[in-house]
Amino acid sequence: MHVSTTWFNGTTFNFDPSIPKEYYSWVGRFEAQKDPILAVRTMIDICRSDPSAKAVMAGEGSMEPAVRSHVEECDLADQISFPGRISRVEVAELMRRSRATLLTSHYEGSPRVMFESLACGTPVVTTEGADPSRVISQGINGIVCARSHTELSAGLELASSLPSDIVARSADPYDVEEVLPTVLRIGTSQ
Repeated sequence: MHVSTTWFNGTTFNFDPSIPKEYYSWVGRFEAQKDPILAVRTMIDICRSDPSAKAVMAGEGSMEPAVRSHVEECDLADQISFPGRISRVEVAELMRRSRATLLTSHYEGSPRVMFESLACGTPVVTTEGADPSRVISQGINGIVCARSHTELSAGLELASSLPSDIVARSADPYDVEEVLPTVLRIGTSQ
């Protein structure tokens, strides 16, 4: 039996079909492991190919000035915003309004942000480094791409058309209300 060691709080992270999808998102630490440079290059591609596209990169870290500099050099500050570090409630709201969430980590254990995004009905576009294989079903709840900003930007465009209700249902097994009773049963049976 496989029991997830990562889960999300379904009270905070949930799907609301009445909320419009407005932008692409990336949430994480602006550090080398998360590869925010690949993320910003991907967001720049999206915004260049669609002048009406918007992107939000939430978080903070030592690489944030370099990421912001890329955006300013491309004259895209009106399309790509940086709210800084935000609360979990604000992350949930960001994800509910997101057309797709981008994950660019070089490596991960099992990223909580992936489950939270799916729970909000927002597909995930990721590289293999984010350990998506047991959660992301290609073309159903997300897209797994090579570590290439051109492939990732194409993945974001494709993912934004995936049905949000199906994406949200794919996260159900990872809701803390589902996972915790199983963990507790296993813990008491040993």
